[in-house]
Amino acid sequence: MFLQSFLKMFPPPKFLAMPHIGLDVSDDAVHFLEFGSRFGHNYIKQFKSADLPDGLIIGSDITDQDKLVAILAGITDNKFTGDKKPVKSKKPIYAKVSIPEEKAYLFQTDVPSSSLNSIYQNIESKLEENVPLSAKDALFHFEIIDPIFSDASLAPRGSLRASVSVVPRTYIDHLSTILKSANIVPISFETVPTALARAIIPKNSRETIMIVHLMKHKMGIYIVSFGVVCFTSTLIKNSSPDALIHEINHVSEYWNTKIGTKSIDRVILVGHEVIAYEKEFGVSPQGLSIPISIPNVWSNACDINGYVSPIERVESLNYAVASGLAMSL
Repeated sequence: MFLQSFLKMFPPPKFLAMPHIGLDVSDDAVHFLEFGSRFGHNYIKQFKSADLPDGLIIGSDITDQDKLVAILAGITDNKFTGDKKPVKSKKPIYAKVSIPEEKAYLFQTDVPSSSLNSIYQNIESKLEENVPLSAKDALFHFEIIDPIFSDASLAPRGSLRASVSVVPRTYIDHLSTILKSANIVPISFETVPTALARAIIPKNSRETIMIVHLMKHKMGIYIVSFGVVCFTSTLIKNSSPDALIHEINHVSEYWNTKIGTKSIDRVILVGHEVIAYEKEFGVSPQGLSIPISIPNVWSNACDINGYVSPIERVESLNYAVASGLAMSL
């Protein structure tokens, strides 16, 4: 898998490597997390969350900028460092920040198998064919799909297949203003499905995996194939396990109709109140032929054999996006 950052959204790579938190801002809550390193292994250095009042963010649109600034400033003001007392910090906090799936457009396109600059220019020239944004109004990120992935074989000879995420520049500008007002400096932005995939999909995975991301009032369904996000959808959440199984089957059937796609190997369930679903239908729910599991959120970030997380398993499932953002690229 080849990864190319949001070229116009992201600063230079050396800036991305600086210490930072992963900051996940959803409709329901804010979660932040930072990893530290000890003896060559990551550990959770600090973490915190805050529920958001109903109506503050609706469908990923921020309705009260000042209130969100106050919450963000409050959640990042006290730093947790193990068993030490919270320490006040007025220094800017650097963060990689989530972009909700609803704010991003996703499409696939063929690109020339050449330099990064050529690939970037090729995608930029195709933006208006695929999304309702002009190149000057858009910021985008692309990943090259592994040629072994069967859909990539459909690309013309001498070219590659790219999965492209596009975000309105105005949304990033607005969010950046809010963050900076809370003394948070965004060093990069990343879509929720991409951050989740980094946190919970095994590295160098050759599988096609459906991630079901449960939130308080909605759920995201994302398909990741050979490590690349290839499909995303956000739906109103129905708390019934039967309804969840119906949606999983519906998306799976749609995916299987796409020419050249690899069938889904398994489903990963993550997010809000996931444990309740696990208790109700277990790992082999009736009506679902695809294996379903709940991940260890820290499996890609920490040595899970020798590290005990300070965050309980139930709560850790709400930190999956923040974990993916906090991890180094």
